[in-house]
Amino acid sequence: MNIKKAPNFISVIDVSAWEKDARYDKMHLDFVPNGIIAKASEYKWKDPTAKMHMDGAKLIGSYRGLYHFYHPKDLQAQVDTYFAVKAEAGAWVDGKWKFEIPPILDVEYTPPPKDKNAPRGNALAYEVKWLLDAFESKTKMKPVIYTGKYYWANLNNALGMPPSWSKDYPLWVSAYPFDPDKFDAPYLEVGGWGKSWAMWQYSEAGIMKNSFPYDGVDLNIANPAWWGTLTPVINDPPEEDPEPEPQVSTFREGYNQAMDDIIATAKGMKYVQV
Repeated sequence: MNIKKAPNFISVIDVSAWEKDARYDKMHLDFVPNGIIAKASEYKWKDPTAKMHMDGAKLIGSYRGLYHFYHPKDLQAQVDTYFAVKAEAGAWVDGKWKFEIPPILDVEYTPPPKDKNAPRGNALAYEVKWLLDAFESKTKMKPVIYTGKYYWANLNNALGMPPSWSKDYPLWVSAYPFDPDKFDAPYLEVGGWGKSWAMWQYSEAGIMKNSFPYDGVDLNIANPAWWGTLTPVINDPPEEDPEPEPQVSTFREGYNQAMDDIIATAKGMKYVQV
């Protein structure tokens, strides 16, 4: 599927280590998306291509974002790993968020049926909310949730109801293959959000042959109403080199220099005999 180029679409692609051969210097030959979102981490694993993708996004002038893939293990370790990658990629600098797209939590977890200790329902909702709160506490920004209808249903309570706080977060919904030219919104509604959505992943088979040497790039569009709330990041200007401090000479150095000046002046004088 080709990426949507119509003026009313705000295009976003998401990438990971699978796109390690991306050629951002050639992306203009395909199409320059409005945003690039890269995978940052998964549990304690750091995606080694995150910085490369974010440097590429900066090169072509696209908004930048990084997502963390949820795992039901050591939540604090996940936060630490996520922010370590953010720092390496330039998103987290001196305790300040430096990217245009807020933090993102990818929730695609289905509890194994035979694992009775796996979090599900309210327990799973608690862990997801804990991570969202941790992201927001550090960045002072409302995180985005990436998920799909059936993944999010795993957070439903005993009455089959989704977490009441779902709608408090922007939704990046996975619903494909559906063509935005034929549907003005994701076909699959996610419990808790209804028809509300911030971004829509509509294909996993994007064709951008010049910048990606294979098929299969994830394609998304962003809701203009939500995208318009994002603030372009103005990178801090590079620090100017400080003026060199004046050299302070020692007494001996000053004395020697003075004598050299006197000798040089004397050599240049013309003497007239009377």
